[in-house]
Amino acid sequence: LEHGQKPSIFQKLWFVIVKVLSGGRPSLYNFQACLPTLPVPTLKSTCKKYLLSVKPLLSDEDYKAMEGHCQKFLANEGWKLQLFLQIRTLYATSWLWDWWEKYVYLRGRAPIMVNSNYYIMDPLHTIICKNQAARAASLINESMKFKALVDWENLDPVRLQKTIPWCMKQYERIFDTTRIPGKECDQIVHNEDVQKYVAVCRRGVWYKLYMSTRVGGEGGKMRALKLHEIEQQIEYIIADADKNPAKDNECVAALTGWNRSRWAEAREEFFWEGKNKSALRTIEKASFVMILEHRTPTDKQAMAKTLIHGDGKTVWFDKSFNFFVFPDGKAGLNAEHSYADALTV
Repeated sequence: LEHGQKPSIFQKLWFVIVKVLSGGRPSLYNFQACLPTLPVPTLKSTCKKYLLSVKPLLSDEDYKAMEGHCQKFLANEGWKLQLFLQIRTLYATSWLWDWWEKYVYLRGRAPIMVNSNYYIMDPLHTIICKNQAARAASLINESMKFKALVDWENLDPVRLQKTIPWCMKQYERIFDTTRIPGKECDQIVHNEDVQKYVAVCRRGVWYKLYMSTRVGGEGGKMRALKLHEIEQQIEYIIADADKNPAKDNECVAALTGWNRSRWAEAREEFFWEGKNKSALRTIEKASFVMILEHRTPTDKQAMAKTLIHGDGKTVWFDKSFNFFVFPDGKAGLNAEHSYADALTV
């Protein structure tokens, strides 16, 4: 519906049917099949909005010329392209999704650091926890609970006024997802292995933190780590990394902030076998990344700069998201943008 537009009788009927069929508690993707496809705007509407968007950028003379180009487009090839889009809606849920992901994000060759990735920070005047290890453990623990809701599709789907469902497809790739560089086009890879862990980074040193442990020795049952157990592991990581921080030339995460084609070439040359390949796959297959910062930002500007680009050596910009936890307990995250909108994260 356009803003201010009243729903038609057909739309009202659809609302009622969705409400009746949804039952008591629908699963995460329960409404996906009944969602309408993305409508194709009319050709005249597209041209009108295009002219409106370029008007501030053109002189009066150039704008008149552009109006003429639009009229020619409407009279000639425009209707053929419009027909193609309308046919595409018959077999695609969204005629735009694949193209938007590929041409707006994945084919871009500029570094995704700053240019594409975004950040989210703690409320400025709210103190949640002053202990770094405890805050990091809490974030990991709650994130894994949320991940379980997504994996088992037990998360309640978003519904406007508890009736109109929203598309939940982007939730599929919040966790276990990495953007892989390519020489001409990147790809998004979602790992579905049952082995779940978090990649933790402190002072450029990387650790693999498993989220479960075996009870009763070999052959025993697996159980999830408890909150205090995660905190103990984080405390060990902080102490160990502070004793042996990585050297600047050992901070491989810096490659993820490089030009995409150059990063793809380096990946192909140096990470195709052996320990390098194994270490790279370990980070890329992690559920997400946790960065334990050793420096406390002096103000909100310093915190924002750290979250958007860090020191350029420790953030794995290709990962779906990186948590940051600072020594004073404040936290934030840096997220890769191609797999989902910021509202999803």
